[in-house]
Amino acid sequence: MKPYLLSVFAGLLSVAAPLSVAAQDAGGHRVAYNSLGGSSVTTVAVTDERKSAIRATIAASRGAALRIPKASLGDAAISIGALLPREKVRISRLPAAVVQLVPEYAAYEYFVTDDGQIVIVDPDSYAVVDVIA
Repeated sequence: MKPYLLSVFAGLLSVAAPLSVAAQDAGGHRVAYNSLGGSSVTTVAVTDERKSAIRATIAASRGAALRIPKASLGDAAISIGALLPREKVRISRLPAAVVQLVPEYAAYEYFVTDDGQIVIVDPDSYAVVDVIA
C-alpha cells in the first residue's frame, strides 16, 4: 500500500509543478502562459531600432534616478514573465515619448537596474513584460 501512496503523491507533484509556455499572437505580441492559476503575461515584440530609441529617451529623462541594484531583488529573476517583489521594486510611469514609440506600453511602468537594463513591468501584477538590455 505504501508504494501506491508514493506514486499518487508523485503524480500530484507533477501536476502541481508550474508549466510555462510561450507563444505569439496574431498581432506579433509574445504571450507567456503560466499553468498556475491560468495567468498570462503579454509582452510586446519591439524592434532593435525602437529599443535604441527607448534607451535614449529614458537616459535623457529621469530614468537614472530609478536605478535599482539587482542584488536588492534577492532571488527574483529579471526575465519576461517573472513576478517581482513589490516591496523591493519602485516602478514609475514610462515617459510619454516611449509610449508614442510603443503604444502597447501605455499601461506599463518601468525601472532601470544598476547595470542599465530597462525593465518594463505590469503595475497590477508586477510581472516583467519586457527587458531592454
